Amino acid sequence: MSVASGKLASAIETIKKKDIKGTIVLFCNFWDERREVEALLGDYEYITAFPTAGGHMESQILNCVLFDHIMLEGKEKAHISNYD
Repeated sequence: MSVASGKLASAIETIKKKDIKGTIVLFCNFWDERREVEALLGDYEYITAFPTAGGHMESQILNCVLFDHIMLEGKEKAHISNYD
């Protein structure tokens, strides 16, 4: 899931209401302490990830590329049962 700063709680609430199961992949930086994010997620396992991309602005035009893979948080930090 990709959410704007301050929107994680409502996104997690929607996931809970819809009874969605599984590991949550957060495409975001932590805006708060990790413990605060973990409190929001409750029993959900989660991992952070980032799309691999690059680019630059030129004359108010964004020239960029979004690659076909993502970078996952390291296994030793993630602590999820299905990392592999």
